[in-house]
Amino acid sequence: MPTHLTRTAINGFVLVFILFSLAGAGPVLAQETSDPPGYKVKNQEAVQKLRLMSKQEIDNLDAIISQALELYYDRKYTAALPVFLDIADKVETMDIMFWIGTSAARSGKLDLAKEQYEKMLQIDPSLDRVRLELATVYFAMGKNDAARKELETVKAGDPPAQVMASIQRLEKAIEERSRKYAWNVRASAGWIWDDNITSGPDAGVYTLPGGSTFTPAPGSSKIRDDGFVATVTGNYLYDIGDPKSFMWNTGANVYSKTYRNFGEYDYLAANIYTGPWWTNRDGIAKVPFNYTTTYYGSDRLSYLMSVDPSYEHFFSPLFSLRGAYTYKDERYFNESRAADLDSISHIIELAPSFYFQNRRHILTARLGYDHHTAKSHTFS
Repeated sequence: MPTHLTRTAINGFVLVFILFSLAGAGPVLAQETSDPPGYKVKNQEAVQKLRLMSKQEIDNLDAIISQALELYYDRKYTAALPVFLDIADKVETMDIMFWIGTSAARSGKLDLAKEQYEKMLQIDPSLDRVRLELATVYFAMGKNDAARKELETVKAGDPPAQVMASIQRLEKAIEERSRKYAWNVRASAGWIWDDNITSGPDAGVYTLPGGSTFTPAPGSSKIRDDGFVATVTGNYLYDIGDPKSFMWNTGANVYSKTYRNFGEYDYLAANIYTGPWWTNRDGIAKVPFNYTTTYYGSDRLSYLMSVDPSYEHFFSPLFSLRGAYTYKDERYFNESRAADLDSISHIIELAPSFYFQNRRHILTARLGYDHHTAKSHTFS
C-alpha cells in the first residue's frame, strides 16, 4: 500500500475535504505522483462527486471521516466499520475501501473484507499490500490455494525483505494448516498426600440408634498415606476431506495413583476413544466413542463404554457456547460383590466460554444435569 496510509498522511486526507471546499483545488491524494494509476483514477471519481457537494456537506463528511479514523486507530474496528460504509455511500476512495476491508477483517466479517480487497485489485492490480491482506483473509476463510496464489503474485514482483518475511510466515502457517494430520503426547507426574484413602470414618466405637455399637473394620476406617500420581495422554487427528472440515480423532490416556504403604488402594484407569469431528468457521461438532477400564488395587474393577456428542458455536472471537450430552454404561467385574453398582448415566452440559488476550486466557462456566441409574437404587 502507498505510504500515504500512515496516520499523519491520512489525517491530511481528512483535511483535503476542507481544502477542496475553500480553494476549489483537487484532492492531494489524487495529485500525488507516488500513487499507482488505479489510485488516481478512483480518487478522481471521488473528486467529481465532491465538486457537486455543498460546503456544509463536505464539512459534515470531513467530521465523519475524522470520527471513523479515530475509532480505526484505537483498534475499535467493529465500531469504525459502519461509519466507513456510510462514508463510502457518499464518496468512495481507494483509502476508504482499504479501511473498510481492514475493519471488516478485524471484525470477523471476512466476506466483506474479501469483497473490498478484490475490488481494489480489480482497479489496480499493482497494490501488493492489498494483495497480502487478501491472502490473509483467504487463509482465515480456509481457502489455502487462493491464499498461495496471491502470495506467489506478490513474490513475482521481487518485494523488499520485510514483505518477503511476512510472506514466508504466512506460507508456513498455510503449510501447517494443510497437513493432513496432527498429533501430540503429554505427560504429568507428581506426589499426592491423602488423609483418607478409604473414604471411611475415624477409627473408634460408634453408638448407633437404639443403643447398639459399631466399630469400623481396620480396612474400612480412615487411613492416611502418600504416593505417586501420573497421567499420560495423546491423540492423532486426521483430515479426511477438505482441510479443517471433516476429521477423525483418535486418542488414549492413562491415569495412575500408587500409594506408598497401602497398595490395595491403588487406582488405574486406561481410556481409548475415537470419533469424527466436523468444523466450520463458526463451530465444531465432535462425536467421540470411549472405552475405559479401571483397576482397584490388583483387581480389575470395571469397564465403561460411552458416547459423548458435543457442539461448540463461536458467536465471536471472544465468546462461544458449548452443548454436550453423554451416555455412559459402566459394568463391574465382581458380580457377587458389585453387581448392584452396574449403572447407566445420562449427562447434559451447557458451557459458555469467554476468551481474553488473543485466547491466552479462557473463562468457562458449566451448567449440567447428571442422571445416574444403578441396578440398586442405593447407588443411583
